[in-house]
Amino acid sequence: VHPSGDVYVARGNEVVRYLFPGDTVDPTVFATGSKVQDVCVDWSTGDVWCSFGTLTSATEIRQYDEFGALQQTITDAAIIHPRSIAISRDGTLLLVANSSAQNVLAIDLTVTPPVISTYATTSGLNPIDITLDREGVAFITGAYGLIQEILELTPDGMGGVTQSLFLDFSSLTDFNAPAGIYADKVGNVFIANRSANGGISGVYPVSTSDMTLFPAAIGSEHINS
Repeated sequence: VHPSGDVYVARGNEVVRYLFPGDTVDPTVFATGSKVQDVCVDWSTGDVWCSFGTLTSATEIRQYDEFGALQQTITDAAIIHPRSIAISRDGTLLLVANSSAQNVLAIDLTVTPPVISTYATTSGLNPIDITLDREGVAFITGAYGLIQEILELTPDGMGGVTQSLFLDFSSLTDFNAPAGIYADKVGNVFIANRSANGGISGVYPVSTSDMTLFPAAIGSEHINS
C-alpha cells in the first residue's frame, strides 16, 4: 500500500497498481518482468520496490518511483529466488527472503551501489515471506510449514542480528502451512495459513506481547492458497 492510497500487487509477470481512492478501481500495469515475486513500498520516499525471478540468472530487484519510472536495478549472484522483500521505515535497509539459499539478505541502500550481505541464515527453512515491525524486528515464514516454526530476527544494535523462535506450531493441527505474514504498528502479527495437510485456511492473528495465536478471522477461511 502506498501513502497515496494506491495498492500495488505482484501478479504473474507484472506489477499492477490499483488506484484509490475513488468509486471505481482502476488497475494499470505498473511494471513487467519475469516471474514477479513481491512488491513493497518505501513510505519515506514513496518509491516502490519489486523482486523478480526464480533463478540467479533471472533475478532482479528494481526500484521505481510511484509513477513507474525505473530508478535502479540490483542484481547479484547471492540473490537466489527472492520470494519476499521488506524495507525499513527509514528506507535505508531492504531485506530479502532468499528462499533457495535458505537465508535472509540485507541490502544497504545508504551507499551507491547498494551493498548486499547475509542478514541471517535460516538453515532448513526456505524463507517464503518476511515482514518488519515498527521496531525493525523481522518475522519469517518458511515454505508452507515444512519447518514447523516461524523465526524472529531482532537487530542487536551492533550490526548483528539475534535470531529466535517466534512461533512453534509443530503441535497444531489447524495451523500448519503458513505463507504470508504481516506485522502491524501496535504489536500484532497476521499470518495467512494455507489449507494444506488438513489445516484450516485463513488469516491468524498473533499477539507478540503474550504469543497467543488466535483463531482465523471470520471470513478469511476463503483464503486458501
